[in-house]
Amino acid sequence: MIESQPIISVIVPVYNTGKNLRSCLDSVLAQTFTALEIILVDDGSDDMQTLEILNAYKSKDHRIRLIRKANGGQSSARNAGLAQACGNYVAFVDHDDVLNNHMYEILFEASEKGKVDVVECRYRSMPFSSMEMINLCHRPNTAHRRIQIDQEKDFLVDNIQIWKRICKKDFLIKNSISFADLQWEEDVLFSFKVLVCADSIRFIDAELYFHIQHENNTTNALGRNIFDGFKAHDKIQGFLEKKNCLKTYEEQYRGRVLKDLLFTLNIVHETLEQELFKEAH
Repeated sequence: MIESQPIISVIVPVYNTGKNLRSCLDSVLAQTFTALEIILVDDGSDDMQTLEILNAYKSKDHRIRLIRKANGGQSSARNAGLAQACGNYVAFVDHDDVLNNHMYEILFEASEKGKVDVVECRYRSMPFSSMEMINLCHRPNTAHRRIQIDQEKDFLVDNIQIWKRICKKDFLIKNSISFADLQWEEDVLFSFKVLVCADSIRFIDAELYFHIQHENNTTNALGRNIFDGFKAHDKIQGFLEKKNCLKTYEEQYRGRVLKDLLFTLNIVHETLEQELFKEAH
């Protein structure tokens, strides 16, 4: 039965994604947890295929809401969806990823039973060519545990993916958590705020979200302002100082900064290699 009032608002920013959007939306619509509103935020797409898919899916399911806005980047699109979310919980999905059919049912049940504001699961990154190997219908083991961030601090370093969790909307509002106007590392800043502000979270030890990687991911990443990463790190430090917990999480903060710097250097290196190869051939 579909609830009249949505419980989870699923926010999907979209910008010229083309045909990859279909598999993403199909996996959201296939969720066994049906009390959803699916907010598609069109961030100024000018690709006709994307626009046609958005209109078709809006007509396909009454739970889908379509917001159109001028292009402002992913953070702006996510904030636009967040501002109009009506559900008790908020979730984010990247427009070319796919979800296990049971993901939101499992996360919601864990949140309600555990009385927590945030629930996360594992995820798997995989190439687009391997998508057909995913069994989205299988319901995995749903064992979960409570994590106290101040007792398991290293959880902060690697769990920065915003799309593998649900958060209570009131929790985000209470702690003034939204996305900074950044093109790079905005999800790291958002996640640090969520995890530090949460008294505790529930962690589902199962892969429920599938992050699809494309061949041009590296080029697209370099096309963004990688210097925004430094701004994000400064904002994280400022946030921790304001919360009077920089000393508590300083090691994890520095560990995250190091991982991001190494990742950025690797992107630059791979891109330069590609350019040199093109010039040589």
